[in-house]
Amino acid sequence: VDPYHLLSERKKNAICNQINVMIESMEEFEEVGLQHYIVFPNPEDTEAFLAEVEDAGYDIFVEENGQEVNLIKNSQLEHEGLEKEILSLAQLAAEFTGAYKGWAVKIDE
Repeated sequence: VDPYHLLSERKKNAICNQINVMIESMEEFEEVGLQHYIVFPNPEDTEAFLAEVEDAGYDIFVEENGQEVNLIKNSQLEHEGLEKEILSLAQLAAEFTGAYKGWAVKIDE
Protein backbone atom coordinates (compact mmCIF):
# COMPACT_ATOMS: atom_id res chain seq x y z
CA VAL A 1 0.00 0.00 0.00
CA ASP A 2 1.32 3.42 -0.96
CA PRO A 3 1.77 5.45 2.25
CA TYR A 4 1.19 8.59 0.19
CA HIS A 5 -1.98 7.40 -1.57
CA LEU A 6 -3.74 10.77 -1.19
CA LEU A 7 -1.08 12.48 -3.31
CA SER A 8 -1.18 12.41 -7.08
CA GLU A 9 1.75 10.87 -8.95
CA ARG A 10 2.32 14.31 -10.44
CA LYS A 11 2.57 15.89 -6.98
CA LYS A 12 4.92 13.16 -5.70
CA ASN A 13 7.17 13.46 -8.76
CA ALA A 14 7.24 17.26 -8.48
CA ILE A 15 8.28 17.04 -4.82
CA CYS A 16 11.02 14.50 -5.59
CA ASN A 17 12.34 16.62 -8.45
CA GLN A 18 12.39 19.73 -6.25
CA ILE A 19 14.34 17.82 -3.59
CA ASN A 20 16.95 16.83 -6.19
CA VAL A 21 17.32 20.42 -7.39
CA MET A 22 17.64 21.68 -3.83
CA ILE A 23 20.29 19.11 -2.89
CA GLU A 24 22.32 19.82 -6.04
CA SER A 25 22.24 23.56 -5.45
CA MET A 26 23.21 23.27 -1.78
CA GLU A 27 25.95 20.66 -1.80
CA GLU A 28 28.02 22.57 0.76
CA PHE A 29 25.32 22.18 3.43
CA GLU A 30 24.63 19.12 5.57
CA GLU A 31 21.48 20.53 7.09
CA VAL A 32 18.90 23.05 5.98
CA GLY A 33 15.98 24.78 7.61
CA LEU A 34 12.84 24.06 5.66
CA GLN A 35 9.70 26.16 5.88
CA HIS A 36 6.67 24.20 4.69
CA TYR A 37 3.48 25.88 3.49
CA ILE A 38 0.11 24.23 3.98
CA VAL A 39 -3.37 25.66 3.43
CA PHE A 40 -6.62 24.36 4.92
CA PRO A 41 -10.23 25.15 3.95
CA ASN A 42 -11.16 26.14 7.53
CA PRO A 43 -9.59 26.75 10.95
CA GLU A 44 -11.06 23.52 12.38
CA ASP A 45 -9.11 21.37 9.92
CA THR A 46 -6.01 23.45 10.67
CA GLU A 47 -6.40 22.75 14.40
CA ALA A 48 -6.89 19.01 13.83
CA PHE A 49 -3.77 18.89 11.64
CA LEU A 50 -1.70 20.87 14.16
CA ALA A 51 -2.68 18.45 16.92
CA GLU A 52 -1.03 15.71 14.83
CA VAL A 53 2.25 17.57 14.23
CA GLU A 54 2.70 19.41 17.52
CA ASP A 55 5.20 16.84 18.82
CA ALA A 56 7.16 16.53 15.57
CA GLY A 57 9.68 19.25 16.38
CA TYR A 58 8.39 21.96 14.04
CA ASP A 59 8.22 25.64 14.82
CA ILE A 60 4.58 26.31 13.96
CA PHE A 61 3.18 29.57 12.63
CA VAL A 62 -0.48 30.04 11.76
CA GLU A 63 -1.75 33.01 9.75
CA GLU A 64 -4.47 35.16 11.29
CA ASN A 65 -7.14 33.58 9.09
CA GLY A 66 -6.42 30.25 10.79
CA GLN A 67 -6.09 28.49 7.45
CA GLU A 68 -2.47 28.96 6.41
CA VAL A 69 0.25 27.13 8.29
CA ASN A 70 4.04 27.41 8.12
CA LEU A 71 6.09 24.64 9.70
CA ILE A 72 9.81 25.22 10.14
CA LYS A 73 12.38 22.59 11.06
CA ASN A 74 15.99 21.77 10.31
CA SER A 75 16.47 18.68 8.18
CA GLN A 76 19.46 16.71 6.98
CA LEU A 77 20.18 17.50 3.34
CA GLU A 78 19.73 13.91 2.24
CA HIS A 79 17.23 12.77 -0.38
CA GLU A 80 15.59 9.79 1.30
CA GLY A 81 14.95 11.57 4.58
CA LEU A 82 13.70 14.73 2.89
CA GLU A 83 11.42 12.76 0.61
CA LYS A 84 9.91 10.88 3.54
CA GLU A 85 9.46 14.04 5.61
CA ILE A 86 7.93 16.15 2.84
CA LEU A 87 5.69 13.45 1.38
CA SER A 88 4.52 12.52 4.89
CA LEU A 89 3.62 16.14 5.62
CA ALA A 90 1.78 16.43 2.31
CA GLN A 91 -0.07 13.17 2.98
CA LEU A 92 -1.01 14.26 6.51
CA ALA A 93 -2.22 17.64 5.23
CA ALA A 94 -4.41 15.83 2.68
CA GLU A 95 -5.87 13.63 5.44
CA PHE A 96 -7.13 16.85 7.06
CA THR A 97 -8.41 18.32 3.75
CA GLY A 98 -5.37 20.57 3.49
CA ALA A 99 -3.13 21.26 0.52
CA TYR A 100 0.65 21.10 0.78
CA LYS A 101 1.90 24.11 -1.18
CA GLY A 102 5.63 23.47 -1.04
CA TRP A 103 8.60 24.64 0.95
CA ALA A 104 11.31 27.23 1.07
CA VAL A 105 14.84 26.95 2.40
CA LYS A 106 15.70 29.09 5.38
CA ILE A 107 19.45 29.52 5.81
CA ASP A 108 20.74 31.06 9.02
CA GLU A 109 23.69 33.21 8.14
